[in-house]
Amino acid sequence: MNQFRLNAPTPLDFLLHFTIGEKDFLVSQNMRPEVLANMAVPLLHFALSQYNLSRLRYSSLAIAAVCYIIQENAEAAKVREIKQARDKWLSILITKFEDIDPKEVFETLWEFSRQATGN
Repeated sequence: MNQFRLNAPTPLDFLLHFTIGEKDFLVSQNMRPEVLANMAVPLLHFALSQYNLSRLRYSSLAIAAVCYIIQENAEAAKVREIKQARDKWLSILITKFEDIDPKEVFETLWEFSRQATGN
């Protein structure tokens, strides 16, 4: 008899899956997936330390973390096209993976923004 040990995917697993899986799109927008992933890791640590965020889907946390990184870089560079790229990346993921809840992603993104500004 085979006894397999299955581990549930973590937010980091989803983060890597979504960034590396859509590498072609991100590179076409002058974004490096490995840089986005590295920048998003502290947000995942933060999210898992907060009870209200840690109860959300891990896939939503990963997507919201990448969206937040893209959004913050767009505001720092004052580039509107980066935000459009974020929305396009998100729409690609939503059409590819039907279990993604956009409402939950945007609520998490809002929570990241709220925590960053201290409001």
